[in-house]
Amino acid sequence: MHLNQTNKKTFDFLQQWQSEYHIYNFEQLHSIYFYEEESEYLERNFDEDLTEHITDKFVTLGIDGAGGSYCFWHYPGLEGEAPIVLLDSEGGSKFLANSLNDFVCRMINEIEFCGGWICEGQDPEEELENELYDLANNYNEEKGKSISETTAKDLLIEERKLFKEKLLPLITYKTREQTQEKLHPSFNLFVTKAEIKTWELPLIKKYGKKDLHEYDKFYEWLEKIIETEYYEANKASVIQVVKDNYATSYNTQKFQAWIKS
Repeated sequence: MHLNQTNKKTFDFLQQWQSEYHIYNFEQLHSIYFYEEESEYLERNFDEDLTEHITDKFVTLGIDGAGGSYCFWHYPGLEGEAPIVLLDSEGGSKFLANSLNDFVCRMINEIEFCGGWICEGQDPEEELENELYDLANNYNEEKGKSISETTAKDLLIEERKLFKEKLLPLITYKTREQTQEKLHPSFNLFVTKAEIKTWELPLIKKYGKKDLHEYDKFYEWLEKIIETEYYEANKASVIQVVKDNYATSYNTQKFQAWIKS
């Protein structure tokens, strides 16, 4: 797995920008580096060995300060560029962008780098106001010059404009709305499928694959799913994965009643 020539130029620019001091400093992306080798995401985040069941590959392009990874997601059947996902250090995950091109367009269009990505549910303008004190202090420490929060905000806006100007010759610019279009499968469904597989494998070992989804054994498996915190937060995805991958179980009268409960 490697970067194509267009992405290599974009990636080199991001590395160069981050090696310099900028008040627009990527906030959550502390290290930009293309690792070539696959990320150990599956081994690190799931209790069972999924290598025989899942062929998706993750290649890291950078990390955050807590040890989370920004990765290219190479899924089976991928045509063209790989999308970028965030795999945080706590086992959480999020789809970020359709491609590296869209990733940097979002960096241009967002008020701050974490706006709408890591700080989901919070107002980016409000978040920016909360961070201006730190931006002003950081500038003072780096440059030895005291500036006001208003000046820090002005400098941030100027640097975001410069960031965009330098990137435009390297990318195909897209608006915020254009980068929100999803061109790839649901990453949330992929994660749910992996989670469900980890719950299923121990029962396959116990009963055998052929018999697992017989009436009683399936509900032993289902109850195991329901007991997890993951299910509470992802009920719709769990139901969709069962529908797509376990049709016999999905179509039982008891499961249909359970969906409606």
